[in-house]
Amino acid sequence: MRGIAPGAAIIPGCRGHILPGGPSVPGFDVDDPLAFPDWPEDLPERLRRRFPLWALGSETPWFQLGFLDACLALSREDPLMARLAASLGWWMFQERPLCAKLAARLPGLIQAGAGVAPQVKAVAAMAAASPPPDQAELYAHIDALGDSAMLEDFLRAVLPVPGLGPIWLGRAFELILRLPDADKGRALIASCALGAGQEALRERLAAQFAFHRLGDQAASRAAARLSATIFAPYGRLLDAMLALRRGEGETAAAALAPLWRAMPWNVNIACLLSGLLSGMLSGADGAQAARSAERALAAGDTAVLAYTWNKAELIGRTLESLAACALGGCPVFVLDNGSADATPETLAAAHGLFAPGQLTVVSLPVNIGAPGARNWLLSLPEVAAKRYAAFIDDDVILPGDWLACLRGAAAAYPRAGAVGCRIVDAVAPGALQSADFNILTPDMGESVLAEVPERIFMCNNCAGLPDPGLFSYTRTCLSVSGCCHLINLSAVRAAGPFDVAFAPTQFDDLERDLRSWLAGFPSVFCGRLSVCHVQNSSLRQASGPAQVAHISGNKIKLEAKFSASQAAALVAQNHETLWEEFTAACRIAAADAGRR
Repeated sequence: MRGIAPGAAIIPGCRGHILPGGPSVPGFDVDDPLAFPDWPEDLPERLRRRFPLWALGSETPWFQLGFLDACLALSREDPLMARLAASLGWWMFQERPLCAKLAARLPGLIQAGAGVAPQVKAVAAMAAASPPPDQAELYAHIDALGDSAMLEDFLRAVLPVPGLGPIWLGRAFELILRLPDADKGRALIASCALGAGQEALRERLAAQFAFHRLGDQAASRAAARLSATIFAPYGRLLDAMLALRRGEGETAAAALAPLWRAMPWNVNIACLLSGLLSGMLSGADGAQAARSAERALAAGDTAVLAYTWNKAELIGRTLESLAACALGGCPVFVLDNGSADATPETLAAAHGLFAPGQLTVVSLPVNIGAPGARNWLLSLPEVAAKRYAAFIDDDVILPGDWLACLRGAAAAYPRAGAVGCRIVDAVAPGALQSADFNILTPDMGESVLAEVPERIFMCNNCAGLPDPGLFSYTRTCLSVSGCCHLINLSAVRAAGPFDVAFAPTQFDDLERDLRSWLAGFPSVFCGRLSVCHVQNSSLRQASGPAQVAHISGNKIKLEAKFSASQAAALVAQNHETLWEEFTAACRIAAADAGRR
């Protein structure tokens, strides 16, 4: 995505800020870190007038920086923009305290009179510092190799060095999160030579590491240690997300509510909080919907579908995972797409994992591609007779209640054409591969095709982020990942099946979702469900000339399938729906705040 507007950015300080040419703006108060002023009740409407894309999401780093710069560019004429910039910068500092791009904006603000807490200045100085060129070159080489042992050796040498360790801690923290041995990662953070008064930063990074790598008890203790520091709001976020992990919706909502009151502009927090509150407030209605989904699964109204090609080991593990799930009376169909490895033997043995007659294997002599395989499965009479079809990739690890989650969301959104979920890496820290997909305005996209005018630019608002849970909301969207999704067969009959023109794969899921939207069956993202994907998405793996050419060719096909008026309708309708749901979420959260 391209930058939204040029300008500066802000990191809130201890008591207040002076923006360039503007008034004093409430900032980060260490004694009361959530003491931002009351926000206007019509904040969503004001945001929409200024920033039409705001409703796409608030937790993407490049979105945050772009909107931050835009707010500061507008701060001279609109005091609300100054307050919004302060709040944005404050939250970015909580989430990524060692972000060099954020720190780089600090000197100009200080020169203009912005007051910043000494602790924040010290952290920003670390983030902005550059390592010695020879070390930077060596680190880049190690990073390119992906050798975790070499990375550990390098960090063990540089992190204990005063003045140097913090520089590398900021640059390598996400790689430390991904180290295979969690104990080694924790030891590396502890070894960093931080300056006087910077233990709060160590505790902050240790808390994030514990949340993703060390289990709930260790994470809870680490979050508690943040309560008296400048990172207390981040500790509150972790408390909320830990409660969410445990299934304690009321506790999670109570922890999130003060964060939303401080940041009602945050789309992710608003949608997540309102969903929790709606579930608590719905009471009998929510329980009735859950029972309805359970009865539907017991009756077997959904067919579970998978297809595979030359991935004997992976499909075997996927089917073992599937067999351990609550499937009720739902049948399972697996298509062998012309495999030449041990896949036939693996699928034959898989019958023993399921109830007698529950698994059906369809074997094809040749590979007909992903859209063809999906259509073949959908055409089976036993599948066509069902109400829903749930597609899973051949390299996923499924939680036991995955089908009930998707089916429950479908019951809550009966016009949903597809229901998808969070797709995360199967290895720690479980970084997001995809969440909900929505469309950008054409001017925000970067055209790479000379053959056709590009109008369809999708926003992947999360890829690669180690998400603590802020994408666990449920909302309408334009498309969902095909890695694990539930399809309404009424939508297939209305809009048509997958288009084999996109064989062997790429954009086939998206193209069908776009047709489904235009036919009145939008997609729904059920973020409470998280599914582990062993391999990265094909888009992220595309590296060779042949792969790039194939993707470009299918993008040309995608653009040609939709007229200018249809593309414009997708943008307008998608954004209208996002704004309606964000505004409704803020109303629910505000009503709850009035009761507390």
